[in-house]
Amino acid sequence: PCDVFVPKNEMEQPENKVAPPPSKPAAAQSTPKPPSQTDEALKAEEPHWQNLDATQHSTKDLVMKVLKKNPSMKDPQVISAVYLLSLGRTPTDEESKQAEKTLAETSNRPLGTLKLTRELVQHKAFHRSIATAHDQLSEVHRKFAAKRDAGQIPIVLFTDEAHKLAAACASAIMVAGQTDEQFADLAYLVAVSRFPKADESKQAVALLKNATDHAVAAKEILFFLMNTRDFFAPQ
Repeated sequence: PCDVFVPKNEMEQPENKVAPPPSKPAAAQSTPKPPSQTDEALKAEEPHWQNLDATQHSTKDLVMKVLKKNPSMKDPQVISAVYLLSLGRTPTDEESKQAEKTLAETSNRPLGTLKLTRELVQHKAFHRSIATAHDQLSEVHRKFAAKRDAGQIPIVLFTDEAHKLAAACASAIMVAGQTDEQFADLAYLVAVSRFPKADESKQAVALLKNATDHAVAAKEILFFLMNTRDFFAPQ
């Protein structure tokens, strides 16, 4: 057979292979954040709280809220907050020393605080109504937040219902033998998760001391706190 002549320009040419685009460097995998001290504390304490009731858990939640909002609080203040929220009073000198030992047992302060709280919510003098007052105020905050998130303008609580709630909460956190200073501290802790500033404490105590009706003055303090930006700030 004769060879077939194929013109050079018609000869089969190798395919022009398109080089693949340079591969993008693999995205660096984000390193998961290590658990916070609070997360570690809650996990470590969880088994010890399983048999405790809702009111005791509510006190724990409030203590942790105070601790989160005030990370620079000194140990004596933390101890006072736990005692006030659990028993409605500040600790004695001996109780303070023992509580300081509990906090010193670990470098994780939230864990030490939870241990102390667990001890006190099981104390025979545990003041349950303080947690109940906080739950009622938290419900008001949730309703306010829902309206705000829905684009509505929440109305400040100048209503008869708000006055009744303030009176109920004030009554709930008043304890026999409690000083005016202790009530002022507790009112602020329950309503806005912090101790009052010096001038705030002075004003609240003066109102209580000068009042002809102590219960009415206590209600006015709670009512005032329920209408502050601090109360309605996102949590």
